[in-house]
Amino acid sequence: MAQKIETDADKAVRACLDSHRSFALIAGTGSGKTSSLVEALERIREREGRTLRQYSQRVACITFTKRAVEVIKTRLGFDDLYFVSTLHSFVWDQIGRFQSDIREALREHRLPALIAKEREKDNGGASRTAQEARAKADRFEQELAALESLRASSIQTPGSETIQTESWVMTTSSKSQAISLRKMLRSGASQGCASRTSSSTRPRTRSRGSSQG
Repeated sequence: MAQKIETDADKAVRACLDSHRSFALIAGTGSGKTSSLVEALERIREREGRTLRQYSQRVACITFTKRAVEVIKTRLGFDDLYFVSTLHSFVWDQIGRFQSDIREALREHRLPALIAKEREKDNGGASRTAQEARAKADRFEQELAALESLRASSIQTPGSETIQTESWVMTTSSKSQAISLRKMLRSGASQGCASRTSSSTRPRTRSRGSSQG
């Protein structure tokens, strides 16, 4: 296999990692963002893996799709040093244990807001938009009514609502604010946070100042 030629972007990424600086990797489709991400994660393992394992810490790598999760896990050799997941799965892993807070978030915030949003779209007519909004509002009201009868362990939020629910829980619940993410050294992100797509086909990095991640 031919040896990879190191680019200026590779050098810049390595420098940011070694100095614990946040950065954005910007490149077009098919330019190798995922490969750069995996190499960055391997760099962390090479330099800091032993210390992380010693303190039972892990490296969070957050991506958008389940397929990307499997690709990254495979390339990293399924090493349990890494916590690779989609954004919604990562968030649910953090708040899923706080069932009473989730119930309150859905009852007091998310479901009422969703009902109001759909009722606003419903003008009482027979148009497709009105009927769909009416049906959604009715469904949300049924979910709200059924919420109290659900066992705590059975309460879940759909992926599209997880982020909104998590935001409410984390900003209003003193108990959930005490969640410790000390086991996560830093959050890597593929195709979304650490790497954003632009029209350029050549990877380039943009340093975001000093940060411990």
